[in-house]
Amino acid sequence: MQDIIALRQVYRVLFIFLFNLLVGSCGLLLPEGNAGPIICFTFDDQHNSVYEYAFPTLADYGWKATNYVNSGYLGRDSSLSWDQVQELELVYGWETGGHGLWHQDLVDLTYDEASREIGEDYNNLVNHGLNPRGFALPKGACPQAYYSIIMNYYNYVRCSSDFAIHPPIDRFSLGYISYQADWSADTIKSRIEQGIANKEALIVIGFHQIETPSSYMNCPLSVFKAILGFVHQKGLRVMTLSEALAVI
Repeated sequence: MQDIIALRQVYRVLFIFLFNLLVGSCGLLLPEGNAGPIICFTFDDQHNSVYEYAFPTLADYGWKATNYVNSGYLGRDSSLSWDQVQELELVYGWETGGHGLWHQDLVDLTYDEASREIGEDYNNLVNHGLNPRGFALPKGACPQAYYSIIMNYYNYVRCSSDFAIHPPIDRFSLGYISYQADWSADTIKSRIEQGIANKEALIVIGFHQIETPSSYMNCPLSVFKAILGFVHQKGLRVMTLSEALAVI
């Protein structure tokens, strides 16, 4: 069984390498026209369904995503394991970001408590060989005075509201659209069309669980696939959030 898993990983790496080589050299696999906003797919809260469903679906297109984790929960219950998080980043080029040690609302914490929540989370990721560059606000809120803590560790902050992103970009106030469980793919498609029409530089699309009906934040796999297919049809670039910020 281990040999089969290892062989599958080799095939995935080879596929992604060849896909990116073809796209980068002559655009053979993309529709014509690469203008429009960069699309960044992000995932919050280290759900195992990200590895089980989102990862292989994105890999079918040779795409990567950004994975915001609460390091205190890794390896527990239905959460991703440290091995899976490391594999996504170190083998397949995903980005790992901080999301707080225990997903505590920073608004409810003292400055010292927030420092531990953010700092210990960052150190856990680094000590496991990862390179966290971005932070997603747990619960979507943060007292203004606490941003200095985040800036000590991270290069950018993903916030909670959806708004158009145009240069010059405030890296410590990045908006995103968070998929809600009752949405169809059309909701995200419409937001992407709006971004194209408004000549936005970047659209960050956030998910929690994929194909997990019991979750209040579930995105059915069929909807997720429809969204990815639409992005591919439009010929839009897909990058991790750090990669996108580096080229905008």
